[in-house]
Amino acid sequence: MKISIGMLVYNGAATLPITIDSLLSQQLLRDPDVMVSIHIVANGCTDASVAIAERMLGEARNAQPDAWWSYRVHDLAIANKCQAWEHFVHVASERDAELIVMLDCDIVFGGTDTLTALTRAFQGDPVLQISTSLPVKDVELQAKGMLQWTSSKVNDSRLDEHGVCGQLYAARAATLRKIHMPLGLSAEDGYIRAMVLTDGFRSAEVLPRVRRAPGARHIFEAHTSPRRIIRHEMWMTCEFVKLTYLYSSFEALPLDEIDRHAGDLVGEWNAQMPGWFAAMFVAASRDRDRLVSKAIRYRRYRAWKQRSLRHKLTSFPKLLLTTALDTIVCTKAEWELSAFGARTMRNRWKSWDRPVKAGAVPARAIPPAQAVSVVQAKATNGHRLEEVAVRAKPEAAPEAAPEAAPADPRPLAPSRR
Repeated sequence: MKISIGMLVYNGAATLPITIDSLLSQQLLRDPDVMVSIHIVANGCTDASVAIAERMLGEARNAQPDAWWSYRVHDLAIANKCQAWEHFVHVASERDAELIVMLDCDIVFGGTDTLTALTRAFQGDPVLQISTSLPVKDVELQAKGMLQWTSSKVNDSRLDEHGVCGQLYAARAATLRKIHMPLGLSAEDGYIRAMVLTDGFRSAEVLPRVRRAPGARHIFEAHTSPRRIIRHEMWMTCEFVKLTYLYSSFEALPLDEIDRHAGDLVGEWNAQMPGWFAAMFVAASRDRDRLVSKAIRYRRYRAWKQRSLRHKLTSFPKLLLTTALDTIVCTKAEWELSAFGARTMRNRWKSWDRPVKAGAVPARAIPPAQAVSVVQAKATNGHRLEEVAVRAKPEAAPEAAPEAAPADPRPLAPSRR
């Protein structure tokens, strides 16, 4: 069996040595029946991460000349985790690899058999596509002070049995290579889970496609300072909202009828119109007063209302704390999302004059001010969308209909820290 391991690194000089040591201690690297290739994918690093990875892996490999594993360090210019993921999965990983393992540069494996447990889960289970690890906060393993207690109460790192934590998971290589990341997305785990469970939004969710591997767990450093907690919660809220609008776009397209995987469409959209993802937020911010829905703003209060009277009384102080935090987080997230579209359009869009496939880009994702409108047309075979690009005057461009408030997406939000 061939396995390709990708470690995504951004300015990880402080934590990278510990993670590499933990990785090199895995029993899977000494299994003669498994050929492992380790790829360190540094994206936009401005510290010594690349040099540390080269030195540590080089020394370890020289000390084990007969080892079955190899390594390579990639130094990418753009600082974006999703784009680093895209590069590793579609460019750097070995074409003949059966499994792909993804991990962050700031975790420690829960045991020397963690990778073995992740990969063993696929044996005898053809339905399983992603095998996940249980994330454990380091504060759960030590005495808790006030800030540690706050970190553990603000969010729970323990996902359900069918959740995906982007810090560590294994997947079938063919499954991941069907997926492409939208330009501008920063959290990949919720998006990957949705793509896999729904087979590219062509079917209902099939939960057995994603499952936690028995005995697999990893430890990560929790955010304990108020500033880091607020910043992380704001980032999670922004990514949750982005995914909500993205899923709505997928569900508006007849993917089951045209037999197209949503990942293929995203790859086309990225190549043809690099700014399509940001355009959704430009249109949404113009047509809606708020991008962060009430369902997100008041989710903790609604959950609190469903509790028993005794639990309401005992958890009321926690509700006050988290509600105040959510108010700050949602306000900052609203500002960030409003600026996201304009900033991405200014920095990343190439040209709107190139012809595009009808139906390849959701109509509401195109700003009315642009001089290009995309028309969907059915071909003679009944379900395929033919390529049609219509040049229109700016004043004649159809206005996008106001979007309904996005419901909570079926897939989980990005994993919490």
